[in-house]
Amino acid sequence: MEFSNQSALDLVLISQEYSPHAPGRWPSASMPTTPNAVGTQSWMQLSWAQAAFILIVIWPLIVAILRQSRERQRRKRFNFPTRDSFAKMTVRDAWAIQLDLMDTETSFFFMLALKFAIFSVNGIPSISSLLVRTNKLPSERVHLRYSMTSVMIAEFLAFPPDDERALQAISRMNNIHQTYQRAGKISNDDLLYTLGLFAYLPVRWVGKYDWRELIDMEKCALGTFWKDIGDCMEIDYSQLPSFKSGWKDGLHWLEEVTEWGDRYEEKNMVPCASNQLVALSAIGIILYIVPDFLKPTAKKMIFALLEDRMINALMLPESSNLYKLSVKTILNARRYIVRYFFPPRPSCMRFQPLSNKADKDGRYYLQTYDSKPFYIKPTISSRWFSPAAIIRRVLGLPLPGDNGNEYYPRGYRLEELGPSWILDKKTINQDVKIARQKLDQNHTTGCPFG
Repeated sequence: MEFSNQSALDLVLISQEYSPHAPGRWPSASMPTTPNAVGTQSWMQLSWAQAAFILIVIWPLIVAILRQSRERQRRKRFNFPTRDSFAKMTVRDAWAIQLDLMDTETSFFFMLALKFAIFSVNGIPSISSLLVRTNKLPSERVHLRYSMTSVMIAEFLAFPPDDERALQAISRMNNIHQTYQRAGKISNDDLLYTLGLFAYLPVRWVGKYDWRELIDMEKCALGTFWKDIGDCMEIDYSQLPSFKSGWKDGLHWLEEVTEWGDRYEEKNMVPCASNQLVALSAIGIILYIVPDFLKPTAKKMIFALLEDRMINALMLPESSNLYKLSVKTILNARRYIVRYFFPPRPSCMRFQPLSNKADKDGRYYLQTYDSKPFYIKPTISSRWFSPAAIIRRVLGLPLPGDNGNEYYPRGYRLEELGPSWILDKKTINQDVKIARQKLDQNHTTGCPFG
């Protein structure tokens, strides 16, 4: 039998007329239907309205309740309710509070601020010229230097202040810096400025860009932790106003080192060719994974984040107002979305940059990487199935285990980190021993202001 177009139309109209679920028609006794069918129809009719209501009203309330619950738990765990109680904060307390910020609470911008601290020193000619001389920029060595620096800092951030890994990392860092200090290549003021950046830039970046500002307890923790790191490095604090009288707590120290750092920048962050050379090398690392056709745009967006003084000192082109507005809009949108629509990060998803345990050869591994895959263990996941592996394969970038031992696929030992000319010194073992003895004398896990 063949149907004409008119016959088909008549059939549709008849089926709608006698359908128990035709629009505007209720099922009757003469046209029975099942409760499930009615329930399904009602749900289908209301689903969009319900979804919108849940998304716009209910879900943000749930997120707010979860965040308040997390905050109550944190205040109970880190019991420093008043300014007077900050004076009792130990280095171990401060480390735990800071780790909580990095791992779960404000991971993205906290870690970005630490990376920007490494970048910011490029605006000081006395520091950038040293980096040019020691790294022979531009070269591939800058990627290895960046990975080494990241490892040493991550070791004493990720592990408790009395843990052997943290102590070894600080001792190794001290041995390198003291070698440069004895040679007159780096000043105490340069070290104090760099130390201060790691303490106060997270406060600024999280407050400016993340879903909430840091509270005073968290600021005190950063001040307490990094003041102790400075003690371990034997940095002279005599430039700070309360050096002789002493600081009440970590927040007091943080306020003074922040003010001093700003004045230091005003005086010393000036244009210099070495600044530009090191900055461009650092930007190359930051944008390493960005496709070439997007790099010009990405560079302008980075420049839009930099303050005018930094742009001038690094001799970089200033971004247009359009780029500045675009970056500001994106970051504000991100702040709003995270604050109202993202629940607190669970502990099972905490940020972990390093392997917790050594392998059978006593070696450790990085678990994240921004540029080349130094110290990343080659596994099926890291080479094939992780998001980073997939992106890098598409872009034709090196993967963990590529090119033999070029990227140290067997991991690292802390005693192996550092410039080759320092590691090759005949006195290296004695120098490391002396650095560790000094560290044991200066380091504390108690309150550094007691």
